[in-house]
Amino acid sequence: MPLPLDRSSRAVPAGTVVAPPLRGLLRAGRPSAGAASTGGVGGPDDSAGSWRNRLAALPPSERLAALRSLVRTEVAAVLGHTEVDSVDRDFAELGLDSLMTVMLCNRLSLLTGTPLAVTVAYDWPDTEQLAEHLYGELRGTLPDEPAAASVPAPAPARSGERGRGAGQSLPALYRQVCETGDVVSAMHLLVTASLGATTFGPEEAARHALPPLRLASGARGPALVCVPGFASNLGRPWYAGLAACFEGERDVFEVRHSGVDHGDAVPRDLQTLTASLAVTVRHQLGDRPYVVVGHSMGGSAAHALTAHLAGLGAPPAGLVLIDSYHITPDREAEPWLLSLPARIPLAAGERFDTLVDDLTLLSLGAYTRMFRGWRPELTRVPSLLVRASAPLTDMPQEWRSSWPGVRDTADAPGTHLSLLEEDAPTTAKAVRDWIDGLA
Repeated sequence: MPLPLDRSSRAVPAGTVVAPPLRGLLRAGRPSAGAASTGGVGGPDDSAGSWRNRLAALPPSERLAALRSLVRTEVAAVLGHTEVDSVDRDFAELGLDSLMTVMLCNRLSLLTGTPLAVTVAYDWPDTEQLAEHLYGELRGTLPDEPAAASVPAPAPARSGERGRGAGQSLPALYRQVCETGDVVSAMHLLVTASLGATTFGPEEAARHALPPLRLASGARGPALVCVPGFASNLGRPWYAGLAACFEGERDVFEVRHSGVDHGDAVPRDLQTLTASLAVTVRHQLGDRPYVVVGHSMGGSAAHALTAHLAGLGAPPAGLVLIDSYHITPDREAEPWLLSLPARIPLAAGERFDTLVDDLTLLSLGAYTRMFRGWRPELTRVPSLLVRASAPLTDMPQEWRSSWPGVRDTADAPGTHLSLLEEDAPTTAKAVRDWIDGLA
């Protein structure tokens, strides 16, 4: 995972909702939350249900537009943006993290007087969809509008039948096994369970391809196409910290893996995965020069994508691997490696059970299974391995990353986890200097 844990503990009042203590989720120097508008966080008219009353006073034809304005204002407020027009993108692309999601959920619940699930920003991932969802929740409580069609309650279980009780979801089971310290068994659980995931084949790759996130914009040099790992980052783009170092310089995109937070199925195999990613990249970049970037397990997918594109006769200008490890069969059960995806459930605790769904974890198991026994295909694409200069706790004696066939190597300050976050500026410099050298 790209984000290290902040293991500091602070006493909080009973009942307080606490987001995962993950460093890097909140950007330093962010403007105050009320900066976007006087109607934002901390502004006037903050009484419980105040917006329900305001909507009731409006003609029905104006209510949805008013809700859209509310949602945009509150999203801008939690992000610290001064202009609401800047939030009309996917929440993941905006960098709306887990703590911001909780803040947004609490604010909208307060103002509309409507209880909302903490996952509401994941279920309705942009301002338009979220406003329409809120409108549907409120319609039956406003004058001159019929109630939305109700969803029948599930029938009670008959005698002798077992329902799915609390703590029996896959996220809960995975978290509970991680909490025992047996991270190897935790990953085995996901890999085995992933055999039952809904899949799609190469012929459906284009239909399941997800549009990439644009994390930075600029006109200098090749664009960066970043390939994330396979674990959910709870709404924060994997490369948000690194991309910030390239804002105003070059375009930075982050592709998305189907099934991890988005999509309804996972690729059937590695060939389908690379075909799906290639469709996304070629549609977004066309004939523009770009460099593929991969960190951690994302490096395996980045290399596989690069080899696939080279086989199509349209290779990228380069491949950058950031502290990636080629997982050979003898390393598959190394606890320190398998503890990396376990960090977020361990940090989030029981809240993790509702922050991700079954498919997200089935996807982690499926993608991990795809790369078992995989060997990187050698290509003529120039390549760089950026290695961390400091080990993580419990790493083996031979902890430095390596990659077969890589042409160039650069050592950067930091650990495997910090290279994309607090040490991102020096990582970005190593990448920038190498790309400039390609010319």
